[in-house]
Amino acid sequence: TSTIATSTISGGLAIETSGLVYDYQTNRVGIGTASPDNLLTIQGSSNSLLKIKNTATDGTTHAVLTIQSSADALGELMGQINFLDDDGTAVSQIGTVMGSAENKNYLAVTVSGAEQLRIDENGNFGFGTTTPSYLVDIDGSLRVGVQGATTAYLLFANASDDKVGVATSTPWAKLSV
Repeated sequence: TSTIATSTISGGLAIETSGLVYDYQTNRVGIGTASPDNLLTIQGSSNSLLKIKNTATDGTTHAVLTIQSSADALGELMGQINFLDDDGTAVSQIGTVMGSAENKNYLAVTVSGAEQLRIDENGNFGFGTTTPSYLVDIDGSLRVGVQGATTAYLLFANASDDKVGVATSTPWAKLSV
C-alpha cells in the first residue's frame, strides 16, 4: 500500500449525488448541491454553512478569511461581501476599495444600493457622506439619547431646519437647551 495516491477521474465527480460535486466542464465545486453556479457553491438549510476554525492554542495564530482581488483597469483593488435576497438581488454590501486615486482607501457599507457608512484611510467615519473630513462626519440629522428612553435626548440636531436641541427633541431656536 502507498501513503501517497493520485487518482484521475474523468467526467466529473459526485459523492452522494449532491453531497460533493465537481463539474469538470465548468471547473465548479458544489457542496450540498448538484449544480454549483460559482467556482464554489455551498448550499444547505442550517444556520451556519461555512465555518473557519483555527484550533491552535499558541495564541499567535488566528482563523482568517481572506478576500483578495486583482487590480482593475484603474489600478484599484476591490473586495466585497454581498448579502442577497432569494432572487439574487444585492440587499446590502460591505466592500473596500484600495488604491483609488479619487477616494483613496476606504471601507463602505451599502444598504439598498445606497452607501450608508464609509470609513476612510484616516479612520474618519462618514454617515450620509462619502467624503468624511472629521472623526465622525454626519450629513443629515443626529440624535443622541439615553438607552431605553424614548424622548430623553441628550443631543438632537435637525438637518432640515438647522436647529440643535440639548435635552430636547424639539429645538425652537438655533440652539435650545
